[in-house]
Amino acid sequence: MTKMVFTSAEFGYLFFLVIVIATLYILLYRYRENMTERYVGSQNLQSMRLRRSRRFFWLYVVSLVLTAILAVTALMQPLEMEPKLVREEIDEVALVLDVSASMGVTDAHGGASRFLRAKEIMEAIVEHLNGSNVSLYIFAGNTENIVPATMDSLYLSMVLDSVAINDTRIAGTNFLALLQFMKDKYLDSTTKKRVQVVLLTDGEDTTIIDLTAQEKKSKENALCNSVQPFSKEGIHWNVIGMGTAQGSIVPQLSVVSALHQNFLEEFAAAGKGKCYFDSKRSLSDITDELVMEIAYRPHEEEKMIPQHELFYYPLFLAVLFLMTALLLPERVLDV
Repeated sequence: MTKMVFTSAEFGYLFFLVIVIATLYILLYRYRENMTERYVGSQNLQSMRLRRSRRFFWLYVVSLVLTAILAVTALMQPLEMEPKLVREEIDEVALVLDVSASMGVTDAHGGASRFLRAKEIMEAIVEHLNGSNVSLYIFAGNTENIVPATMDSLYLSMVLDSVAINDTRIAGTNFLALLQFMKDKYLDSTTKKRVQVVLLTDGEDTTIIDLTAQEKKSKENALCNSVQPFSKEGIHWNVIGMGTAQGSIVPQLSVVSALHQNFLEEFAAAGKGKCYFDSKRSLSDITDELVMEIAYRPHEEEKMIPQHELFYYPLFLAVLFLMTALLLPERVLDV
């Protein structure tokens, strides 16, 4: 959708002069009428055949005012802008895989476990991002970086294939620990990177599982607030939700685990990324859209791409109205 912007909007204050011009002409008209009536008389004024035409006078004034308005508009340099999908240079794509026990639930797309389905999605993402710097993280009760940023997609795929559930040192799922680890890795680092994080998880945080509904919501809001500073440094969090809202029994545990859809949507929005759900999309749909989101991001409004200069349109009209004002006769027979 195109949009018109003014590159020299500071000249807009000149519109004040248009008001001044219009006001002065109104006062001038009244002054002439009063002076003519005083020296000629109202009876003689009505009988005069050669006088200033009111219609032509006001047409002259309107033409000058429109000339001024259009000239100021042209001076403000109107420019037609259009958003473009332009490749945004990124330094790294960080794949983050939830390896907690709840990822073993078999309610993913096609009846697979969340964990195996998440690895399948990651494999497809790595294949699409061939030639990009990609790193691999696993998290549960703690977070580990098992593959530093690399362009060796074959090596990353081999390591990913060997990852198993509960491969971290601490069981459970701790989102706060994940955010703190990533903060230390990227935000507090002396080397700043533009990173696209892709988090594959069911959204269940075992550190808040025993809290009341109100307390859980408060903790989830705090997590969303904690992810917001990342986007200010060019780090966006994209989320792929694994599992279903109905959930199922966690293998070897007598608890039910379900997809926390609302939390993941809010988390991704706070991280200035997108949220996808495996149960609602095919593998190709998720990976194609996600990779497009990672590699191509639309410019913000102030970075829209200029298309056409528009100043010559108001400038052309201003010249026409000025010529109209100059060619109008000063005196006519007023009948």
